Amino acid sequence: MTEEVPAALPPGPSSCSDFEEIVEFLPDPTFVIDQEGRVIAWNRGLEKMTGVREEEIRGRGDREYAIPFYGYRRPLLVDLILRQDPETELLYDWVRREGDTLFAEVFIPSLHLGQGAHVWVKASPLRDAGGRVVGAIETIRDITQRKMAEDALRASEARYRCVVEDQTELICRFSPDGTHLFVNDAYCRYFGMRKAEIIGRRFRPVIPEEDRPVVEQALASLTVENPVVTTEHRIIMPDGSIRWQQWSDRAVFKGCQAPLEYQSVGRDITEQKRAEEALRTSEEKYRVLADMSPGMIYVVDLDGYVRFVNRAGADRFGREPADLVGKHLSEIFPPAIAESHLGAVRCVISSGTLFHEEVLEKFPTGECWIDARLSPIRDHKDTITGVMGISFDITMRKMADQVLRDSEERYRALFTRMITAFAQLDWVEGGGGKDPDFRFVEVNPAFEIITGTAVEDITGRLLSEFGPAFTPETRKAFREVAETGIPRTFEHRLPTTGQVISGVIYATEKGRIAMNFQDITDRKRSEEQLRMSEAMYRAVFEHTGTMSIIVSEDMTIVAANSELEGLTGYSRADIVGRKRWTDFVHPEDQERMIRYHVMRRKDPDRAPQKYGFRLITRDGRAIPCRITVGMIPGTTQSIVSITGLTHQKEG
Repeated sequence: MTEEVPAALPPGPSSCSDFEEIVEFLPDPTFVIDQEGRVIAWNRGLEKMTGVREEEIRGRGDREYAIPFYGYRRPLLVDLILRQDPETELLYDWVRREGDTLFAEVFIPSLHLGQGAHVWVKASPLRDAGGRVVGAIETIRDITQRKMAEDALRASEARYRCVVEDQTELICRFSPDGTHLFVNDAYCRYFGMRKAEIIGRRFRPVIPEEDRPVVEQALASLTVENPVVTTEHRIIMPDGSIRWQQWSDRAVFKGCQAPLEYQSVGRDITEQKRAEEALRTSEEKYRVLADMSPGMIYVVDLDGYVRFVNRAGADRFGREPADLVGKHLSEIFPPAIAESHLGAVRCVISSGTLFHEEVLEKFPTGECWIDARLSPIRDHKDTITGVMGISFDITMRKMADQVLRDSEERYRALFTRMITAFAQLDWVEGGGGKDPDFRFVEVNPAFEIITGTAVEDITGRLLSEFGPAFTPETRKAFREVAETGIPRTFEHRLPTTGQVISGVIYATEKGRIAMNFQDITDRKRSEEQLRMSEAMYRAVFEHTGTMSIIVSEDMTIVAANSELEGLTGYSRADIVGRKRWTDFVHPEDQERMIRYHVMRRKDPDRAPQKYGFRLITRDGRAIPCRITVGMIPGTTQSIVSITGLTHQKEG
C-alpha cells in the first residue's frame, strides 16, 4: 500500500489543521513549502531524521530547509515543482517525472550521525480548492536498509555464482517443459551458444533415438523419496559429432508431488567412453499527494465505519474512495479479516497506543505483505475520536529476503552436489623468513571422496601440512596463481592412493584461490590399454603378406599397408586420404563393386565377402585380383584384403 495526503486543501475553516494533521501522521519525513519557498509544514518524521524541530524551521525561506540535510542552502527536489532547473536535477542520482510529480534518489552523507543514508524522494505540487498551485510537498524515505539488502543479495549471488560459473562441469536448471532457467558458462562454451540463446528457451541437446528412453525413464523415476538419478548417454553436437555425457539430475518438489524444476550437473565423458569403446569396440508506481509514502491512509471511527480513505487504499479494492467512505469494515472485508481489523481498532481505542503488525493480506487486486500502523486520533480535549491507519506494501522486501535465502540455499546445494572436487584456500603470510602458505577454508564432499581425507581433517589446515600430497613445486604454483591471477592447469598423481587427478587452480578474489579437479585414473588406464591394442593391431595389419586397405563409407582409402605400393605402383602418401578404391578398379567392374559396397553397409550378409576384379596399376595395366571384404564392427568402414592372380580368371 502507499500513503497519501490530500492533493488540495479542502474548503472550510478547519482545512489547514486537517491537512497538517494528515502530514503529521505520515510515517515518512515530509515538509511543505508555499510559493515563496517558506516552510509551512515539517512533520515528526522529519524532526526525527534531521534533529530540527518544526517550530525552528516553520516560516523560514531562502532554501533554509536544505541546511539540516546538507549543511548549506541548495535546491531540493521540491524546488523543481515550482521552478524547472536542469542543474538541480544533476544533484540527484536520477530524477523521474510522472505527470506533475517528481521522484528521485540520492545519498545524503550527513544523516545517521555522519554515516550517511540512501533516500528516496518524492515531490508534488500543492493546489488550493480552485486547482491553483500554492506550494509544493516533499517526502523523504530512508531506503538504506533496502539498499543494504540489495547489496547483500548481489554479493551472495555473485559469490556462489562465481563458484558455479568457474566449474568445468556443465550446470543447468530447467522446468518440466524443458525451459532452461539457468546455465553456467561451461554449459554455454560446451554447446557453443550464448546464455541469451538458452535461458528462457526450450533448448534440448539432440540425443540419439536409441538413448532417449534412458533419459526419459531416468527423469520419470524421480520421486520425493528418490529425487536424484545419474545417467550416461550420447548427444549429437551441432557439428554432427557424437559426445558422451554423464549427468546427475535432481528433481525439486518443494511440497508438490510433481517436480517444479530439475537441477542437473554434467560432464563430458567422451574421452573415457571412446577409450572404453575402442577397448571393447520492481516497485509499483506512486500517485500524487497521499501516496507520497508507499501505503494507504484511512480513518475509521469508534464504531468501525470508514470516514476517509485515500486513492491508493481505494485502488487496492479496485474502487473509488467515495465507494468505501461510510461503509463498515465488515462490508469491505471477508468476515474473518474484518473481525481481525476491528480487533486491532478496538485495541488502539482501549489502550490509546500505537498498533503495529506485518501481515499477508488478500485484496481483490491481489495478495501482498502489509506493514500496518494504527494510531488514535484525539480531539482538542485529548479524547479519542477514531483511528488513523497507515499501511504500506513490504512485499518487495519480503520477496528480497526470500530470494536471498533461496539463492544461498540453491547455490549451496549445487556446491555440495558437484562431481568435481573443489577447495578454497586463503593466503597465509610466512613469518621468520618462511615461504607464504595457504589455509584450506572450504572443501566440498567430492574433495573428500577423491582424496580419501575427511572434510573436518582438511578445513583449517595449511597446504604444507599435507606433505607429499602437495610438493614445494605445487605450492609454488599456488603462489604464482595468487600473485598473478593467471589460472594454471595441473595433472598430478596422489602419492598416498596412486590416483591421477587433473584440474585447475585459479584466483577467486584477492588473497584467496580455489582449485577443482577430478579423478582421471580410469581414463588414463583405458588410454594406455588403447595404445597397446592399437599397436598390436597395426603390426598385424602391416605384416599380413597381402595388400590390405581400410575403406570409409564414401569409398575413400583411409589406411593401407606397404604391400599396396608394390602392387599398384603408388606410394601410400599418394593414396591414403587422397584416392577412392574405385580409382583402382577396371571401369567394367566398378558398377558391380559399388553395388556390393552399398549393400554391405545396409545388410552385410547379402553382400559377397570374396570375389574377383581387375586392378588398374599406375602404368595402366589391368591385373586380375581376388578380394576379401569385411565390415569393421561398430563402424561404417570396411577392411579389404587383395591378392593378385597370375593364373586365375577374374570372378
